[in-house]
Amino acid sequence: MYVLYEFFLLLLTLLFILIVKNIKRKKYFVLYFLSFLIIIFVTYFFSYDIGKYPILLYSTLLLLYLYFFESKIILKNKRRYDYLNKNGVLKILIFLLILVTAILINSKELVNLFNSMNIEYPPDDKFKYGNLFFNLNSTFSIFFLLSSLLLFLKNNKKIIKILIISSLSLVVIHFSSPSNLQMTRSVIYLLPLFYLISIFSFSKYSAIFSKKINLFILLLLFSNICMNYPKKFLLAPFIPQEINYIDNNLYSDVLVNCKGALIITAGYPGIAKFYGITPNFFLNTQLEEKPKSYKIKQKDTYVEIYTKIPIINNSKDFLKILDFNKSVCLIGGEFPEDNIGKEIFNMVKSQMSPFDKKYLSTRKTLFYIKQE
Repeated sequence: MYVLYEFFLLLLTLLFILIVKNIKRKKYFVLYFLSFLIIIFVTYFFSYDIGKYPILLYSTLLLLYLYFFESKIILKNKRRYDYLNKNGVLKILIFLLILVTAILINSKELVNLFNSMNIEYPPDDKFKYGNLFFNLNSTFSIFFLLSSLLLFLKNNKKIIKILIISSLSLVVIHFSSPSNLQMTRSVIYLLPLFYLISIFSFSKYSAIFSKKINLFILLLLFSNICMNYPKKFLLAPFIPQEINYIDNNLYSDVLVNCKGALIITAGYPGIAKFYGITPNFFLNTQLEEKPKSYKIKQKDTYVEIYTKIPIINNSKDFLKILDFNKSVCLIGGEFPEDNIGKEIFNMVKSQMSPFDKKYLSTRKTLFYIKQE
């Protein structure tokens, strides 16, 4: 979902700008505002990990701006919005703010996240925020931080200021999280907005530099981005040892070849659901070594917390399922063999047949079929 979160963040930003610019034009205002709400709805109800909450927080900050700074303009033009009473717009915005805030505060997933701060396998320093922002993107970070000073300039529009405040707020919240949670994968959705704010900040400060210095800074910014791309990124976009790339042809083949079969996934079940596959089980025998946020217990059965897919956490249950069902498909996904153990992996190889196809991925992405 990382790419989608980046897209949603940029799309919300674009829609927000269009809402403000067209606030006096009923037809366009309603179109863009409804689109904004649809993105929030899709983000919350169709995302299967904790990454949706920063997007909801960002949306809340933008809605707050509309409430405090733009609602009066709408009310002054209430004839254009004749389907609303005098305080109709205010009531709608207040309702939306309360709704989004309630989702953020009362979410069980968010509570579970803060209850699982003791991750046993903290990321390597090269995958932490400090390296991402102050080493790999040092020049961008300088201008991103300098953007905070632009908030005090009167000639900058309020809409620019709220975008700066919102992006700075997200960065501060991420840096305020425990060190062992500061993983590149959790903040990568923010990079496009981070780059845009940094470039805007540079455009404002460029007036005080000479042309040669500005050219030098532009080259630094450009080299920052180019040097951060891993090898073969365009062929298979991934971050080595941090974010894997999975060939979606794997899931297309599962849809075709596993009709009517019981489906087990050894990879993250949210990815399978994204491609239209609802696994019957999530195979993971290493639950005790993983963060608590990945599971909850319902009637003595472990379930993956976001997709609510039942978890097979031992070889005995896995063997029973294989024996009881004539047709079984095991999706490798990113196929973390360390998540299922050698015993089950040997069972899979002995009782199931690998699908004969190679996929363009950064990890093993086989799937196995048992048919009688």
